[in-house]
Amino acid sequence: MFNLPWVRILFLGLSCRSCSAPNCPKMEHWTWSCGWRYDKELRVSIEERKVKSIMFIPEELTRTSRKRLLIWHISRIGFASIIWFPGPAILHPVQYKPPVRTEVKMAQLTKKSFLKHSSMKLPYIGLGTNEITTEEMETALNTALDAGYRHFDTAYRYNNEADIGRSLKKIFESGKIKREELFIVTKLPNHGNRRGDVEYFLKKSLEALQLDYVDLYLVHSPMGYKRPDDIAQEVPNFTELELDMETDLVELWKGMEAQVDAGRAKYIGISKFNSKQIQRILDSCRIRPVNHQMEMQIYLQEKELVSFCQDNDITVTAFSPFGSPGIRSFEKTLSDAPAPLEDPVIKDIANKYNKQPSQIILRFLVECGVGIIPKSSNPVRIQQNIDVFDFELTKEDFERIRALDRGEDGRVFGKVFMGNSANHPEYPFPK
Repeated sequence: MFNLPWVRILFLGLSCRSCSAPNCPKMEHWTWSCGWRYDKELRVSIEERKVKSIMFIPEELTRTSRKRLLIWHISRIGFASIIWFPGPAILHPVQYKPPVRTEVKMAQLTKKSFLKHSSMKLPYIGLGTNEITTEEMETALNTALDAGYRHFDTAYRYNNEADIGRSLKKIFESGKIKREELFIVTKLPNHGNRRGDVEYFLKKSLEALQLDYVDLYLVHSPMGYKRPDDIAQEVPNFTELELDMETDLVELWKGMEAQVDAGRAKYIGISKFNSKQIQRILDSCRIRPVNHQMEMQIYLQEKELVSFCQDNDITVTAFSPFGSPGIRSFEKTLSDAPAPLEDPVIKDIANKYNKQPSQIILRFLVECGVGIIPKSSNPVRIQQNIDVFDFELTKEDFERIRALDRGEDGRVFGKVFMGNSANHPEYPFPK
């Protein structure tokens, strides 16, 4: 791409540290860093930051001339540029020294730790609520709160938002915790994957949850379905709905952005998307997605997709970290699906650390830098699932689990589970 020798470079306007705007017009908000970079590293930086141009400033020019040329270039091209100074950087005459990085051990994370993001504070571990019954919900939420959970995940399609709303109302009224101390996530149903339907479904979710806003609202799936004749009917099974072959993700995202504008959602995100679909959103969005919720477990580690998301300031939350063992009892096609909790490597490592296999899996995912939403209504398991911050996997044990990855062969919620959905033009997984 660019065949450059050792050079001193200056990155300008990658983001505004003061107001977070990608192209902040205020000169005092410019952010930059300069230093020696090798050719290969510079090429990577150019590709990752989507640099529009590289400008060469002759060393012979005076300091004032360089400054004028720099300002002229930015006014023409914009901030997404790399300025190459063959000589000393004009804005930083002192010899550049790279910052000393102190490696933070993963064991220093706590229940109160948040996933790495520029603005959102999403706790690492949340309670997945799918399939928790009405009778179990209040106990499950209270047990989770007592254990230290502050992140709760639901969806319109789970048909349990009203149960959660009733329980939360009692909890808030008791003074046990305040609304602003919780991070609540819900999702747009597949049959609402149209720009004009987003507001309707989020308002329905907020009404059921008895909340004024949710912290994070996700597009539950890139595959859209046609609306039933009675849109207000009980949540339909997606297998009973007709595919909407004209799903437009870019238009849909505009409907999601409108919910942030209206204050009904603090942040918006996606679920089950592939990197190309995410890139389409990034290329056209006004408000960026902050989270991608996807199937991820020891047999399906999605290394490339996780890296893509994190490089784009998108946090990742793993659902079904244990491979959804309960689904095998009613879905015959998945009766032979991989069972992470039974893996001999996981059991061996669990014995070594005197932990449960589930805790080893969750700790592994935490050390991958992703959030997790294990679902359970069992008080003992709810407690166990968040008690993964008092130990750290050795490098050897981490790599042993890394080696268990089976790629697409490890996916549970793929073509077999999705059935006819695999025919949708936005089906995100390899067929």
